[in-house]
Amino acid sequence: LRVEQLAQLQHPSLAVVRSVERLEADGGLSLVSKHTSGRRVSELVQKARGPVFALELIRQVTPALAALQLAGEGVSHGALSAERIVVTREGRLVVVEHVLGFAIESLELPPQRLADLGLVMPAGSDPVRFDSRTDMIQLGFIALSLLVGRRLDPAEYPEHVPALLDEFTKSAEIGRAHV
Repeated sequence: LRVEQLAQLQHPSLAVVRSVERLEADGGLSLVSKHTSGRRVSELVQKARGPVFALELIRQVTPALAALQLAGEGVSHGALSAERIVVTREGRLVVVEHVLGFAIESLELPPQRLADLGLVMPAGSDPVRFDSRTDMIQLGFIALSLLVGRRLDPAEYPEHVPALLDEFTKSAEIGRAHV
Protein backbone atom coordinates (compact mmCIF):
# COMPACT_ATOMS: atom_id res chain seq x y z
CA LEU A 1 0.00 0.00 0.00
CA ARG A 2 2.75 2.51 0.89
CA VAL A 3 4.59 1.85 -2.39
CA GLU A 4 1.37 2.37 -4.36
CA GLN A 5 0.76 5.58 -2.43
CA LEU A 6 4.24 6.89 -3.30
CA ALA A 7 4.53 5.56 -6.86
CA GLN A 8 2.84 8.69 -8.23
CA LEU A 9 4.92 11.07 -6.11
CA GLN A 10 7.29 13.10 -8.25
CA HIS A 11 9.89 15.41 -6.77
CA PRO A 12 13.37 16.16 -8.16
CA SER A 13 14.98 15.17 -4.84
CA LEU A 14 13.07 11.88 -4.39
CA ALA A 15 14.01 8.70 -6.24
CA VAL A 16 11.20 6.98 -8.12
CA VAL A 17 9.97 3.84 -6.36
CA ARG A 18 8.62 1.06 -8.57
CA SER A 19 7.66 -1.77 -6.19
CA VAL A 20 8.58 -3.98 -3.29
CA GLU A 21 8.96 -7.63 -4.24
CA ARG A 22 9.33 -10.76 -2.14
CA LEU A 23 12.54 -12.70 -2.77
CA GLU A 24 11.96 -16.38 -3.49
CA ALA A 25 15.19 -17.64 -1.89
CA ASP A 26 14.66 -16.40 1.65
CA GLY A 27 11.27 -14.69 1.59
CA GLY A 28 12.92 -11.30 2.21
CA LEU A 29 11.82 -8.11 0.54
CA SER A 30 13.52 -6.23 -2.27
CA LEU A 31 12.93 -2.57 -3.09
CA VAL A 32 12.73 -1.89 -6.82
CA SER A 33 13.31 1.74 -7.74
CA LYS A 34 14.74 3.80 -10.54
CA HIS A 35 18.53 3.87 -10.14
CA THR A 36 19.95 7.17 -8.95
CA SER A 37 23.54 7.46 -10.11
CA GLY A 38 26.01 9.31 -7.95
CA ARG A 39 27.69 8.89 -4.60
CA ARG A 40 26.02 8.49 -1.25
CA VAL A 41 26.54 11.28 1.26
CA SER A 42 27.98 8.66 3.64
CA GLU A 43 30.93 8.29 1.23
CA LEU A 44 31.53 12.05 1.13
CA VAL A 45 31.24 13.13 4.77
CA GLN A 46 34.94 13.93 5.21
CA LYS A 47 35.33 15.61 1.80
CA ALA A 48 32.07 17.56 1.93
CA ARG A 49 32.41 18.70 5.51
CA GLY A 50 31.43 22.10 6.75
CA PRO A 51 28.51 24.49 6.85
CA VAL A 52 28.17 25.03 3.09
CA PHE A 53 27.36 21.40 2.32
CA ALA A 54 25.31 20.99 5.53
CA LEU A 55 23.14 23.96 4.52
CA GLU A 56 22.82 22.65 0.96
CA LEU A 57 21.68 19.31 2.39
CA ILE A 58 19.00 21.07 4.43
CA ARG A 59 18.00 23.29 1.49
CA GLN A 60 17.52 20.37 -0.92
CA VAL A 61 16.32 17.56 1.33
CA THR A 62 13.81 19.45 3.49
CA PRO A 63 11.41 20.15 0.56
CA ALA A 64 11.70 16.50 -0.51
CA LEU A 65 10.75 15.32 2.97
CA ALA A 66 7.88 17.81 3.04
CA ALA A 67 6.59 16.48 -0.31
CA LEU A 68 6.86 12.95 1.01
CA GLN A 69 4.96 13.84 4.18
CA LEU A 70 2.24 15.59 2.16
CA ALA A 71 1.73 12.44 0.06
CA GLY A 72 -0.64 10.99 2.64
CA GLU A 73 -1.60 10.50 6.24
CA GLY A 74 1.30 9.13 8.28
CA VAL A 75 3.76 9.11 5.37
CA SER A 76 7.39 9.90 6.17
CA HIS A 77 10.82 8.55 5.33
CA GLY A 78 11.62 7.41 8.86
CA ALA A 79 14.90 5.75 7.92
CA LEU A 80 16.82 8.75 6.63
CA SER A 81 20.57 8.48 6.93
CA ALA A 82 23.64 9.58 4.99
CA GLU A 83 23.44 6.23 3.16
CA ARG A 84 20.02 7.15 1.80
CA ILE A 85 20.94 10.45 0.18
CA VAL A 86 22.73 10.41 -3.18
CA VAL A 87 24.73 13.30 -4.62
CA THR A 88 24.29 13.26 -8.40
CA ARG A 89 26.98 14.40 -10.86
CA GLU A 90 25.07 17.66 -11.20
CA GLY A 91 25.31 18.23 -7.42
CA ARG A 92 21.65 17.53 -6.78
CA LEU A 93 20.79 15.60 -3.62
CA VAL A 94 18.28 12.76 -4.07
CA VAL A 95 16.62 10.88 -1.22
CA VAL A 96 16.43 7.16 -1.98
CA GLU A 97 14.77 4.15 -0.39
CA HIS A 98 12.02 6.30 1.14
CA VAL A 99 9.62 3.40 1.62
CA LEU A 100 12.01 1.50 3.91
CA GLY A 101 10.96 3.33 7.06
CA PHE A 102 7.45 1.93 6.82
CA ALA A 103 8.82 -1.61 6.41
CA ILE A 104 11.30 -1.19 9.28
CA GLU A 105 8.63 0.29 11.56
CA SER A 106 6.42 -2.74 10.95
CA LEU A 107 9.18 -4.94 12.45
CA GLU A 108 8.66 -3.13 15.80
CA LEU A 109 12.36 -3.20 16.64
CA PRO A 110 13.54 -1.68 19.94
CA PRO A 111 15.37 1.68 19.79
CA GLN A 112 18.78 0.08 20.43
CA ARG A 113 18.39 -2.29 17.48
CA LEU A 114 17.46 0.66 15.25
CA ALA A 115 20.58 2.50 16.44
CA ASP A 116 22.59 -0.62 15.53
CA LEU A 117 21.12 -0.25 12.03
CA GLY A 118 22.46 3.33 11.92
CA LEU A 119 19.13 5.06 12.52
CA VAL A 120 18.79 8.05 14.83
CA MET A 121 15.43 8.02 16.58
CA PRO A 122 13.73 10.56 18.86
CA ALA A 123 14.81 10.18 22.47
CA GLY A 124 12.41 8.23 24.66
CA SER A 125 10.35 6.91 21.77
CA ASP A 126 9.38 3.38 22.65
CA PRO A 127 7.49 2.20 20.69
CA VAL A 128 9.42 3.93 17.95
CA ARG A 129 7.40 6.15 15.61
CA PHE A 130 8.57 6.71 12.06
CA ASP A 131 7.03 10.12 11.44
CA SER A 132 7.83 13.67 10.35
CA ARG A 133 9.51 14.40 13.70
CA THR A 134 11.82 11.45 13.12
CA ASP A 135 12.62 12.72 9.62
CA MET A 136 13.66 16.13 10.97
CA ILE A 137 15.82 14.64 13.73
CA GLN A 138 17.52 12.38 11.20
CA LEU A 139 18.08 15.26 8.76
CA GLY A 140 19.58 17.40 11.53
CA PHE A 141 21.86 14.56 12.60
CA ILE A 142 23.14 14.12 9.04
CA ALA A 143 23.76 17.87 8.80
CA LEU A 144 25.64 17.74 12.12
CA SER A 145 27.74 14.90 10.75
CA LEU A 146 28.67 17.10 7.79
CA LEU A 147 29.49 20.00 10.09
CA VAL A 148 31.98 17.94 12.11
CA GLY A 149 33.21 16.07 9.03
CA ARG A 150 32.80 12.51 10.23
CA ARG A 151 30.23 9.79 10.54
CA LEU A 152 28.38 10.04 13.80
CA ASP A 153 27.13 7.12 15.83
CA PRO A 154 23.36 7.19 16.47
CA ALA A 155 24.20 6.50 20.13
CA GLU A 156 25.59 10.06 20.25
CA TYR A 157 22.04 11.43 19.96
CA PRO A 158 20.79 13.32 21.91
CA GLU A 159 23.24 13.41 24.83
CA HIS A 160 26.36 14.30 22.84
CA VAL A 161 24.85 16.87 20.47
CA PRO A 162 26.08 19.89 22.51
CA ALA A 163 29.62 18.46 22.54
CA LEU A 164 29.43 17.80 18.78
CA LEU A 165 28.35 21.40 18.17
CA ASP A 166 31.27 22.55 20.34
CA GLU A 167 33.56 20.31 18.25
CA PHE A 168 32.34 22.03 15.07
CA THR A 169 32.70 25.50 16.60
CA LYS A 170 36.29 24.82 17.67
CA SER A 171 37.27 23.41 14.28
CA ALA A 172 35.61 26.39 12.53
CA GLU A 173 37.51 28.82 14.79
CA ILE A 174 40.78 27.03 14.07
CA GLY A 175 40.01 27.18 10.34
CA ARG A 176 39.38 30.91 10.50
CA ALA A 177 42.59 31.45 12.47
CA HIS A 178 44.60 29.80 9.66
CA VAL A 179 43.07 31.93 6.91
